Amino acid sequence: MKNYTLYCATLDGTCRLAEDTLSHHNIAFETVSVEASRSSKTSKAELICMIGLELAKVPQLFYGSEYVGNLHDLQRQFTRI
Repeated sequence: MKNYTLYCATLDGTCRLAEDTLSHHNIAFETVSVEASRSSKTSKAELICMIGLELAKVPQLFYGSEYVGNLHDLQRQFTRI
């Protein structure tokens, strides 16, 4: 079963906007921290490799292993729903 995964930094305002957008549309998602800490599941370098972009800003959204996009892509997609 595919799920949405949102890669974020804890104190990032755009990450909060992405979380609010998903919640507003009743989309279930898991948030994964990309901060440089031992407790972080995914590093920013790993995220860059996952999406194939040299510079990856958070938030980044995936549906299963399919890359959905960043905050602007997310807002564009879900304003059509």
